[in-house]
Amino acid sequence: DLGVTDTGATITDVIESSQYRPDYGTVKVQDGKLTYTPTEALLGSEQLAVTVTYSGGSTIQHYINIYPASNVLYEDTFLSVNTNKGNDYAEWTTKPSITNPPVQQANNESLYGYDAQYASSTGNSLNSAWTISGLTQGSGSKYLTTEFYGNGFDLIGTAGPNTGYVYLLLQGEENKLIVIDTSYNDSTYGTLSQVPLAHVELDEGEYTANIRAAYRAPSTTEADTSDATAYARSASGVLNSADVYADIAEMQADGFVIDDVEYVSVADTLAAASTDSSLKPVSSGLVSRAYTGARQAGTTVTIDGFRVYRNAVHSDFDAAYKLAGENQFTYVNILDAALDGQDDASFSYIAYVEVDGINYTQEDYEANGGPQNELYLKPDTAVVISVSADASAQISARAVSDNARMTIAVDNGEPKDVPLSTNTEMYYAAPESDSNAAGVIVVKNTGDTLVALGNLKVLNGETRSITESDLQVANVILRSLNASAPVEPEDPDVTDPDEPDVEEPETPVFTPDKLDVKANSVKVLFNKLVTVTVNASTDVDKLTVNGKTVQPANSLLVKLGLSKDYTYVFMDTVNRNVSKSYEVIAYNADGVASEVHTVQG
Repeated sequence: DLGVTDTGATITDVIESSQYRPDYGTVKVQDGKLTYTPTEALLGSEQLAVTVTYSGGSTIQHYINIYPASNVLYEDTFLSVNTNKGNDYAEWTTKPSITNPPVQQANNESLYGYDAQYASSTGNSLNSAWTISGLTQGSGSKYLTTEFYGNGFDLIGTAGPNTGYVYLLLQGEENKLIVIDTSYNDSTYGTLSQVPLAHVELDEGEYTANIRAAYRAPSTTEADTSDATAYARSASGVLNSADVYADIAEMQADGFVIDDVEYVSVADTLAAASTDSSLKPVSSGLVSRAYTGARQAGTTVTIDGFRVYRNAVHSDFDAAYKLAGENQFTYVNILDAALDGQDDASFSYIAYVEVDGINYTQEDYEANGGPQNELYLKPDTAVVISVSADASAQISARAVSDNARMTIAVDNGEPKDVPLSTNTEMYYAAPESDSNAAGVIVVKNTGDTLVALGNLKVLNGETRSITESDLQVANVILRSLNASAPVEPEDPDVTDPDEPDVEEPETPVFTPDKLDVKANSVKVLFNKLVTVTVNASTDVDKLTVNGKTVQPANSLLVKLGLSKDYTYVFMDTVNRNVSKSYEVIAYNADGVASEVHTVQG
């Protein structure tokens, strides 16, 4: 928003100088629109100068500042092969290829950390990833590398029965080497995509990341371990030197010994806790792997991208963050937010499976096989979180495999129903409470498949230790959610044949002034990317595609009078040989629906 009131004004040029030029991306002006495309992770802000031409022909110079948000998801294309390290290792089998990158309209997202372009992203994000297959004993991939500025880093990839090790080397304000066992052996859910393989908290500053894939040997038996944790731990005693680094000398050259190396197992989870009828959490220090018995060899690794976190306290960004409501926040991993707060070493989670009106049963999290860094909720299970008074919260979540659904509820507030049709972790705001008391938040899986919870973002407050009083509040919230659950309709009574027929009133139909619907598709490897584009008149208040609400991509342009009609874009990924129907329905401000417009993609 440049503050220009002339609806006929357009951006006509970018003025580059030593002070105003993009350092981390490219800028293009076309048809009066400016598009900024980052080509590397933003280490700082961008300052651009543009020429705005008014309808009368006069021009004026305006300035645009681009700031990285407090968390930014970077696609795999922001990683490149490091040609200065590990050149003797194997080439990656498949390299990123994003043929149709999504475009995000500035000021079109009300929640940072949520992007409608990813609302239906399944499998590898944007059908693109770094993949290496055919790994054998002693073999590994070339290093992938990137630079970033921040105080947290997530590495995102695939976890499955035949996925191998990943070595993550972070060097900067502090140096860390993390070895990640990505294997996840659960026949119910198979191979999982877009999994945060590691969440690393760092001293804020500039870092270089190097990432390498390696072979993981099979095992004939794999017993549950009681000394593991759901967090990173020392690799000493867990892996021998041959496992932890293909060449121990290389590890030493990077300044590490085996005791310095952190080890993460994606499949490490919280163990079973016993029934608790007094609404108090049961402490348990045990965690277990999601698998027992034989394991396949880890011969393939997929890296799908990374996420960078940065502190809100930054002199250059403070004013911009305040305008966006991003100036007072903290990120807390869900595994920490759901602790009871009495004894962190116990790893006791406040999670429930059943509601019987008074008592709860603590969730058997071991049976879920929830990966490290995330909390997995099975259908009809819930987790309880407590935040300080007047704080607001956002929760990151994703569907693990198939479409999922969750409900976020608070005390004295309307619960929020959240359908999840994406494997991409994104943030969803908790509803506001009508009271000013400390907030108890309940997140319940109200769908039929697993829901993964990642992080809690708390604005203007902090997380609190969960008390018995909080559990009593959670009791009321969960009973209310159960009472409001949909009930299966009973069989209708048989109509008396002697009764006269009663004519049903005609259902009103909304006819928009304009509703043009089209679909096109692009085949990428084994999949097909389908794009449904809808041009609609401004009397359309809401639009859905296959029941999912889609926001207009050009709402700001319509508001400024630069575009006459709304443009809606819906993207979906299907098998390349599948033809899928897409039903488009428009609604007016009174909620009256139009006829169904169907296209094939």
